[in-house]
Amino acid sequence: MTTTVTGVWKHGRLSLATLPVGLREGRVQVVLIEDDRAIVRPQPITFGMFSGGPDVGPEQFAEAEFHGEAEFDDTYA
Repeated sequence: MTTTVTGVWKHGRLSLATLPVGLREGRVQVVLIEDDRAIVRPQPITFGMFSGGPDVGPEQFAEAEFHGEAEFDDTYA
């Protein structure tokens, strides 16, 4: 009897998603399928990648600047 079972090959181990029905033991042939979702490809940032319009200036960056925190001001004084 021949049956197909899905699984994952990771760090040198094969983990089956389900056990084959009606088969206690047998020979195996493994076909590894590369999972494109697991591959992280570098993606450079390009001009226009993020919306913001041409009016982005220093004022918008001032909102993100660190100006201290009141709860820690007396700690380092």
